Amino acid sequence: MAIEVFHGKDFRAMSDERFGGPALNFPEDFHHVATLDMDDATALTGKAFLLTNTIEHGWWENEGVTAHTESPAFREHAGVRGTRSTSVGDRIRLSDGRVFRCAPVGWEEEVTHVAAK
Repeated sequence: MAIEVFHGKDFRAMSDERFGGPALNFPEDFHHVATLDMDDATALTGKAFLLTNTIEHGWWENEGVTAHTESPAFREHAGVRGTRSTSVGDRIRLSDGRVFRCAPVGWEEEVTHVAAK
């Protein structure tokens, strides 16, 4: 199974969304930065967050992580191509298609709204 990790393109817009501003559009407002080799239940335990945070080395070097270094989120700095860690407001898409937003504690499922006809 594969879990897709998406980082918001605009960190300020992510902060605004968190504090009552307009909701970001998924996937348009995000960069697909990684695919994780794990099942859906494991991702929601916090493992997806842990594997996409830089702790002792760049998270893109973690086992089970396929970093999408061609993503515009990755930039060259001091000879290393990397990007920021997963933060509140970023998204993951589970293998069953459900999308979760990184919350201050854990993950919250995104609700898809269908416009009335």
